[in-house]
Amino acid sequence: MDDIEKHKNWLKVLALADEALKRKLAAAKALDLGWGGISTVTRITGMSPTTIRKGIQELDDLENLEQTKGIRKPGGGRKRTDIKNPKIRK
Repeated sequence: MDDIEKHKNWLKVLALADEALKRKLAAAKALDLGWGGISTVTRITGMSPTTIRKGIQELDDLENLEQTKGIRKPGGGRKRTDIKNPKIRK
């Protein structure tokens, strides 16, 4: 509980981020914490260590740091309800 209280403000900012930015913020925090950083960030965020490691790789690859147009690939995500079930549309 001490870790969560210590990083309370950082967790508030993390809650506002999309999934790609969350991954990079968690990676940056883990790197800032140094040894044991990945396990600490995993404990306070509930994120997978694999996800944090992926974020670290993304931070290392400076070419991919530019903002992307979308988070998901085209066609990804949930389909609109009115398309899936036309009876709902009035």
